[in-house]
Amino acid sequence: MKKARRRRAKPAGKKKKARKAVRLVSAYDVQDLLVKDFIEHPKESTANIDIEDAIYCATASLSILGYNSGYAVGRGLFLKSGRKDMLPEIMEKLGFGKVLYNPSTYKMVITSFGKRTPKLGLGENIHIFESGIIAGYVSASANMHVVTNETHCSSNRSNFCQFITFPDSSANPRNSYPQAEALPASIYSILSARRENTPNARYHLLASMPLLEEPLLGEVAKLLYACGEYIAHASMSESAGKAVGRISDYFGIKAEVIPSRSKKVIKLKYSHYNSSDGFLKYSIAMLLGFVSKRFDGRVTMNRSTGRKGNYAVTIESKAIK
Repeated sequence: MKKARRRRAKPAGKKKKARKAVRLVSAYDVQDLLVKDFIEHPKESTANIDIEDAIYCATASLSILGYNSGYAVGRGLFLKSGRKDMLPEIMEKLGFGKVLYNPSTYKMVITSFGKRTPKLGLGENIHIFESGIIAGYVSASANMHVVTNETHCSSNRSNFCQFITFPDSSANPRNSYPQAEALPASIYSILSARRENTPNARYHLLASMPLLEEPLLGEVAKLLYACGEYIAHASMSESAGKAVGRISDYFGIKAEVIPSRSKKVIKLKYSHYNSSDGFLKYSIAMLLGFVSKRFDGRVTMNRSTGRKGNYAVTIESKAIK
């Protein structure tokens, strides 16, 4: 018979720490963090998310998706804060400037002046996601279902944005939609406009979350790729680095353009909050379209993950021989 082997006792000493598995932030985490930001730091602005607003307004189904998503966020903000007087703070933090809030029995009028990107001339009242936030917040605080409609918009040749909220369970928040073909020019206008600050990464991820699931993600990525191609052509008078900076800053990504004679290299660094596969595909699409059109070469992309769970991406464009 074979004798059983004895296990050698390991010498006493320091135990090796097991490496923690990286866990990316979920939609619920982001919503909790956003609510925490609103409550603990009410004066810090998250800035504009005009590109997502423009996408949500492209079709009826996208409009409903964006509105319902904002509604859930607004409802969560009230339920977690428990404050009925927080709505002006929320609107100002969303980048709307000074808010005049006039509640009444049958309707509530929120008029915003100031910091939103003025007079883009997009031809539509585009703030559908924020309309949903207002409706969700008011519905939860009033314990009744309401809808919100934006009647004036700074992106539609107005000096201010105005939202009217009223009880009507059957009302459609919109009745007209711009054509998707017009979005590249609209998004170029948005990126070209002067911005006081860039969107908060957490809020930006939350606003785009409904767009990050297939098959919708693939279609939206194609649209943003086409926008990148349009921007490459429209921005020929400025440096590629400046255009890349505008796109990456909007999506909350740190970008570095490395000069090289043989190839064009762009290095991107994501934060822990927006390092998800869906958001990467969503946010990178416009840059890939820009690089392919601007540098007219073979484009490759490599992705790596750091210890903190944040993505690092390298985009290279080599001339086709």
